[in-house]
Amino acid sequence: MSQLLFALFFLALFVFAPFKAAATFTGAIFLAALVVQTTTASISRVNVSLSDSFKAIVYACFFTAVAVFIIYSFMVGAPRSLFANTTVMAAASLPLLVLQYGSFVLGFKIALGLNWLHAAIVAVASTAVTSGAIWFITKMATTQA
Repeated sequence: MSQLLFALFFLALFVFAPFKAAATFTGAIFLAALVVQTTTASISRVNVSLSDSFKAIVYACFFTAVAVFIIYSFMVGAPRSLFANTTVMAAASLPLLVLQYGSFVLGFKIALGLNWLHAAIVAVASTAVTSGAIWFITKMATTQA
């Protein structure tokens, strides 16, 4: 069933999105899945398949969305003056960062079957490598055009 949903998602992506955006998104997801697979194999010595690493990315994004909805539900009743103060906004960004990192660790732990320490290390390493690679590819693409 998961393979069918996977195929339907990418079919809908290429039907409804512009081709260049769909190809870029697909390439970034594939790159991220390869990086998660490689970092998991090198850090925790556990061989995972490409579909398991893709599942870990999907779980991490799902748990991040849940964390965003939780934060949003707490912020609905907050006074408007709270958002005008830059110091308060900077202090409020730390729990958001912790929640997102926790979401990544939880997604990698559930999907890849790692312990907490290995999931935390894989989350940091794969996020750093993927972010750096996508930034580099984007920088190279904009300077060439």
